[in-house]
Amino acid sequence: MDNDLHLVDTATLDITKSYPGIKSDYSEKFHLSNDGKYIYFSNSGYVRVWDLSSGKKATVLNEPNVQNIEDVSTPDMNTFITYNSD
Repeated sequence: MDNDLHLVDTATLDITKSYPGIKSDYSEKFHLSNDGKYIYFSNSGYVRVWDLSSGKKATVLNEPNVQNIEDVSTPDMNTFITYNSD
């Protein structure tokens, strides 16, 4: 698996855009912001936010005292809620 992110047109199943992956950046739980401008996901002890228009990492939210973040949610892209199984 290439660890790249591919956006797909659901009508044609064509890949419309691809973003190269980073080996240390992986998740099975990507989330799309309500406005469609960002994707965000958890990975171990941090949350990554990617700007889809630029294809670049917008920010990394890191909480050193929290490990193994299982998932993340946000109502507004300003406040992020994380959870783990601890």
